[in-house]
Amino acid sequence: MSRLPTRVAKTGWGDHRFQGYAVYAELLGHTSIGQVLALCMGVRLDAEQGAVLDEMFVSSLLADPHIWPLKLSRVAGAHGGSTMTGLAAGLLALEGKVTGSGPAGPMSAWLHRLVELEPSAARDEIQASVSSGQRLPGFGVPARKADERVIALTRCLVARGRHTMPHWAMWAQIAELSRTRGVEPNIASAFSAAALDLGIPPGRVEPLFAMALLPCFLPNAVEGAEQQPEILREVPREDLEYRGAPRRPSLRAAATGDPTLDPRV
Repeated sequence: MSRLPTRVAKTGWGDHRFQGYAVYAELLGHTSIGQVLALCMGVRLDAEQGAVLDEMFVSSLLADPHIWPLKLSRVAGAHGGSTMTGLAAGLLALEGKVTGSGPAGPMSAWLHRLVELEPSAARDEIQASVSSGQRLPGFGVPARKADERVIALTRCLVARGRHTMPHWAMWAQIAELSRTRGVEPNIASAFSAAALDLGIPPGRVEPLFAMALLPCFLPNAVEGAEQQPEILREVPREDLEYRGAPRRPSLRAAATGDPTLDPRV
């Protein structure tokens, strides 16, 4: 039988390997959780780059449960009081072309390709894409003038002198032109550009962004499981209106005369 190669990890005696590094001898005490997540994507970040990734993660925090994917975590967590159920629902909510981490995939691929083009060709493609009126991945901010997460991340990158790096500079061109049409960038596209400039491969930016959004879902799952409010577990009957064929009592309810078994009650 052929053996499948792996570079992920190996269990050792006294120490273990993770992505080519000794966990206790090389990583422990020298590696932040952000650097560990970058290692999951196959990239070893130095301390400065790790600090940038930490700022990208913190800038992405927006956990208001009124946002429907986050509300889903809260509702699911309330059923049975399970934080893990709520978290699983949140992970499913990350899948999508418009919400969650979904836009980071196509945007990172596009940015990666644009920086390989001649500047004039890149400008022409950006102009054509923005002028087409089609929704660009990672653009559009509902119910507000701008995405505060983008403003915060931009401020951090400017302070570190990283706003001139190739992918961020290309993203800034897209954002500038998009704003002339009244469409603001959101954190998905900004995170994508910053991640590419850290050396994250374009095909791995989306899962990294999903990890950045996880702290938005987790506390909603925790609180939903803790509170288990009735309103999240059962819609009040007075708010329901049934339309359709008249309901029939179950055979068991009819046989026993027990009204609690009648689905019409």
